[in-house]
Amino acid sequence: MLLIGAIVFSAGWPLYARFISPTTIAFVNFQDFQYAAIMEVDTNPFIRIRRISLDETPSPDLKGCSAIYMFGMGLRLNDDQIQGINKAVSN
Repeated sequence: MLLIGAIVFSAGWPLYARFISPTTIAFVNFQDFQYAAIMEVDTNPFIRIRRISLDETPSPDLKGCSAIYMFGMGLRLNDDQIQGINKAVSN
């Protein structure tokens, strides 16, 4: 019985991760009022929203994000930040 449960779990986990798990959306360099408006309308349990401030992180961790939205008014990225974004986009 335990073996059958392990087989079902090992077969079901990739299906869950690919088709059912929540979608993660990253909002990079958004202002407080912009992010607050987004959080007010986020009522879907299958969507997770992450706010990433480029002022605080030298290289953003965008791994696992399905979508990345960047607010770039006057945005200046250093080399580490550009590499982090390129790495996330290429995966």
